Amino acid sequence: MSFVRRDIPGKTFVALNIMWQHLEQRSFRMTEEQYMEKMDSVAYLVNVLDQTQLVRAFLQKPAKSEKGLPKRPVVGTAISIRLDLPPQVISEFFGSGYQ
Repeated sequence: MSFVRRDIPGKTFVALNIMWQHLEQRSFRMTEEQYMEKMDSVAYLVNVLDQTQLVRAFLQKPAKSEKGLPKRPVVGTAISIRLDLPPQVISEFFGSGYQ
């Protein structure tokens, strides 16, 4: 799970990318403790940004193909939840150097 900032002409947005992985997967490089710390930090930032309901609503929707992505988890493909943030919040939390 990670936050990404995207700058396109006339628009800047932040998305929460969620990659399908699990602890027993060989390519998963975190310990359980590191994973839990990462999840705690992501949850904290989602709460601070007041995006909890948006993320929950997205995850509770029935799976469907969106914006060229498959409707079921595929290894190597993340789902992307575009957050509803005003420009000043994006600048404060995800400055111009954030990628």
